[in-house]
Amino acid sequence: MSERPARRSRLLVALLALAALETRETRAEPVQVHRRFGDRFYVADVLTRVFGPGAEAAAIIDASVLSQIDVFGGPCTLLEEVAVHDETRNGPRYLPAAHACRAGLGETKAPAFGRSDLMRLALTRQACGKLVANPELVARAFGGTFPWLRASDRFAAVARKFYPRMKSPEIFVARYLSGTGETERGLDSKFVYQLCASEAWQVP
Repeated sequence: MSERPARRSRLLVALLALAALETRETRAEPVQVHRRFGDRFYVADVLTRVFGPGAEAAAIIDASVLSQIDVFGGPCTLLEEVAVHDETRNGPRYLPAAHACRAGLGETKAPAFGRSDLMRLALTRQACGKLVANPELVARAFGGTFPWLRASDRFAAVARKFYPRMKSPEIFVARYLSGTGETERGLDSKFVYQLCASEAWQVP
């Protein structure tokens, strides 16, 4: 009679060992999902779309974004010029390539995508801080809106420039305005900075 409990004990141990083995074999490895950020050209294009192609904005974007290849990524192209069809001329018109190499062929080996780290965030905030410090550039960000519109409508139009696929920017704007105690007109530059300083819009 003592032999039967021993068999049951050995069987139980074997089953537990088999279950542990199957668990180790079938356990899924944790999947790490990394957001793929746009490169320096993508970031520069968005900022230019918001603040305009003026010389002052271009200088800030160049210093904080386009020249920061190791942080934002974005290999250059060997083409120094691109041909653009021009109906007013008898032939193509040649313009400087937006992605042309500016600091040598080493730029062709730059990573295709930038990384998300403190340096990228710092450079983004640096660029945004300098851009919104200029009232004229803030006014360009609100370009296409009418000054007599409600702040919620004006701010929603700016939000769409950073997030073209945002379905309901009005909801986002309403939440932002509800958390402030300042007058609407005093929020223009602060609102633009809050949008600009985020990394979220840098994900294509």
